[in-house]
Amino acid sequence: MQHECCILDASTILAFLENEDDANLVKDALSDASRCSAANWSEVAQKVMAANRDWDLLRALLHSYGIPVIP
Repeated sequence: MQHECCILDASTILAFLENEDDANLVKDALSDASRCSAANWSEVAQKVMAANRDWDLLRALLHSYGIPVIP
């Protein structure tokens, strides 16, 4: 079955990383053909680092889902 591609925004990714109420829906989107813009990726990185969280670890987690970062 072919999945539609969705573009993940920063708030969606941050909700997943923070395990908010709908994080399971985001996890499903991550598992499908999802993409993230470079601007949103940068915003996620900035917010994670501003919260003194381990960006390297969380970036590795996100990369494990195979999310391409697009210009």
